[in-house]
Amino acid sequence: MTIAFLNQISYVYIFVFFLKINICLNNKDGEQIIISLTSDIKNIKNTNVIINSIFNQYKNYYSYKILLLLPFNEFGNNFEFKTGILKSDNLKKINILLCNETLTYQKRTIITMKKFKNNPILIVNNLCKLPDGWLDMFIKDHIKYPNDAIAASIQYFFGKNGEIKEFNDGFHGEKFGIFNHISEIIFNFAIVNIDLGGILYPKNFFQNESFYDYNLYLNSSNNSDEFWQSAFIIMENKILRQSSKIFDFTKYIIDDINYEEYNMNKKKLLEKSKLSFLKQFNSFNNFVNNRQKKIIVSIASYPERFV
Repeated sequence: MTIAFLNQISYVYIFVFFLKINICLNNKDGEQIIISLTSDIKNIKNTNVIINSIFNQYKNYYSYKILLLLPFNEFGNNFEFKTGILKSDNLKKINILLCNETLTYQKRTIITMKKFKNNPILIVNNLCKLPDGWLDMFIKDHIKYPNDAIAASIQYFFGKNGEIKEFNDGFHGEKFGIFNHISEIIFNFAIVNIDLGGILYPKNFFQNESFYDYNLYLNSSNNSDEFWQSAFIIMENKILRQSSKIFDFTKYIIDDINYEEYNMNKKKLLEKSKLSFLKQFNSFNNFVNNRQKKIIVSIASYPERFV
């Protein structure tokens, strides 16, 4: 086997390698999904568990990129050591972004969506590790519904007059628990749940520039970025869809927490965010009420045509 022939094989291999990357990054069916997480010093162990749970279940690294946002004032230049991920080869596959200003879970959504507007964004928190099949589900759902937001779980929705309710309180008269939704159902006026399983947004999803105004966010909804995202989904009349597979993410919660108490506090934060948000966007309840309106389709027939 001649050196020239080996060189030709090498060139072909390199060409196929970069072609694969190009297809993944540019085709609608192969866009690179940005998985966005953030952490502080006290929760970095949880974040590592979640990152490892992603790498352990999905090996096609060209399909996604993990973006980990860290506050510089806590991690500084020694972030590799302080995070503990230097010990793993996974560090090479993580894009770490150190932020000079105070970093919050809420702020990372705006930072990520500004920086990666041309990528689908999958936002997750570090409350629970991610079960096998989780990422594959999101990738397949995004290919099937490339223009819709896909939620792993929905826990709250806007009832009459914008009242925030839980699904176990009843949804249109039916008893929906948080994990027995109908897969792929469209929610017209729900509040996204990032804590349990996260949510995926297509590229360039939010068009309203107010969404990216961090100062406006601080003044109107600084208690919950979940409310902030949900409100703009409703105001922009976007589609929010339940994932095709429904996991019981409560089985994968990392810390030993009182989940009922956690939910109670979360609901209070959502209500507080709503009141602040209405001061800045006083027509928001109109958007909610309009989304709740039902269209009745009336048809008629007679026996000969009934079949």
